[in-house]
Amino acid sequence: MTVMPMLFTRRAAAFLALAAIAATFLLAGVAAAKTSYPSSVRNAFNKSCVKAAQASGNVSKKDAVAYCSAALVCIEGKLTLKQFVKISTNDPIVKKCEKTAAKKVFS
Repeated sequence: MTVMPMLFTRRAAAFLALAAIAATFLLAGVAAAKTSYPSSVRNAFNKSCVKAAQASGNVSKKDAVAYCSAALVCIEGKLTLKQFVKISTNDPIVKKCEKTAAKKVFS
């Protein structure tokens, strides 16, 4: 079993957690710039993502942090917070960002 597919499967939970947190901010009227989500959303995403990556048992904390950070930077560059809340983990943009981050960290 390779690291990348297992990591992508576990990341679905991280995206769902982030979507819930992001929805809370949207409902509270927090505006987000296209390139930067609120720090609380970024922190929650990174925490969930790193936890999911390490749960696979095949990823060091350093690699998990690098992967999650790269994925989030990519997502922030392509989606507003409002758009991100509305998409699924199977969205082509999310998949592309996951793949780009994985290549950057694990290649």
